[in-house]
Amino acid sequence: MEWVLWFENQGKEDTPILQNIQDLDLHLNEPFAVPGKGNRNQQPYIVHGAYGGRYKRDDWWPFLRYVPSTVGVYPEYEDGRKLELGGAYPSSRRDLPFFNIETPKSRGVIVSVGWTGSWAGQITVDDSELTARFGLKETHFALHPGDRVRTTRILLLFWEGRRLHGQNMLRQLLHRHYIPKLKGEPQKPLVSVNTGFAYHGDGDFLSQANEKNLSPLIQPFAQLGTEVFVVDAGWYPGSEQMFGNWTYSKERYPRGFVPLSRPLKAANIDFGLWFAPEVVSHSCPVNLQGAGCKY
Repeated sequence: MEWVLWFENQGKEDTPILQNIQDLDLHLNEPFAVPGKGNRNQQPYIVHGAYGGRYKRDDWWPFLRYVPSTVGVYPEYEDGRKLELGGAYPSSRRDLPFFNIETPKSRGVIVSVGWTGSWAGQITVDDSELTARFGLKETHFALHPGDRVRTTRILLLFWEGRRLHGQNMLRQLLHRHYIPKLKGEPQKPLVSVNTGFAYHGDGDFLSQANEKNLSPLIQPFAQLGTEVFVVDAGWYPGSEQMFGNWTYSKERYPRGFVPLSRPLKAANIDFGLWFAPEVVSHSCPVNLQGAGCKY
């Protein structure tokens, strides 16, 4: 099951403030999950997930949480019956936006959140009923007449049997229907190099990357079997934090990216350029006219 919630102002005045937008309100009820009733068959729900990219040693590491908690309170809980989930970016800072909620009856549902920015979720259990709510994080805005916005894309996949069977079903679903093809073929893992981290320097190291110090890296990485050569953040004017400026820095790349892309093509290596459409710096408006940012 999949859906996307849209808001549109078809009136002549601004809308009231829109906030606390929750795209999913899922309820599961399993009698065997009743806690504290003296039932020998009682079991909690189990939430399976994985950490996002938090610049820590356990990045992408899988985790499981019992709700209600039977082995103590985790830092993520306000109490043993509540689990807070979320991320600052789609898959970083805390959790990956995929969760497998396992019930005591060998069945469950995978919740996937599709969004380019911050999102949040909460899973609570009251007696035997589990409630999962997911949506946007910290929303507080109004729509002018004619404005139209979308929210998160919610995908639910229901499974029975073994938990890993459900996760394999999700992988097959994503590969068949969601992951875009590359050069007309299904995508496969590619050997890539992120050049913002290949050049080591002091201070603002992402912004130190330029045509002069990236060009000598092409041949060595080609010999290592690189298939994709990616220029990371900092290819635009200012520091790497000047999100929203999509004009390349003429100081760092006076001839554009042709001096990089041409030898990469000769070596049969794809050229990649990093940018973040979901983030705009306060001092840097989205650059649609090529005017650049104020910094």
